[in-house]
Amino acid sequence: MHGRNYETWEKKGIGAAERFDYLYREEELEEWAPRVRRLAEDAREVHVLMNNCHNDYAVRNARQLAGRLGAVPAPGGQTRLL
Repeated sequence: MHGRNYETWEKKGIGAAERFDYLYREEELEEWAPRVRRLAEDAREVHVLMNNCHNDYAVRNARQLAGRLGAVPAPGGQTRLL
């Protein structure tokens, strides 16, 4: 998930942090929760990668999405759904 920063998406001469400078809103993450759950029904593992790499946006949004999915920490630092 790269974010939805349309203003910088095709801008020339900028780095990844500026291009992907986007913090997903709760409502946007809510759109993804059912999609991830559907994928999890047919797969042993589902990985969602956050690449909105400005500040701590990826970490914050990953925690928010995991919370919406009811995810819990598992051994080895991974997360599993309940």
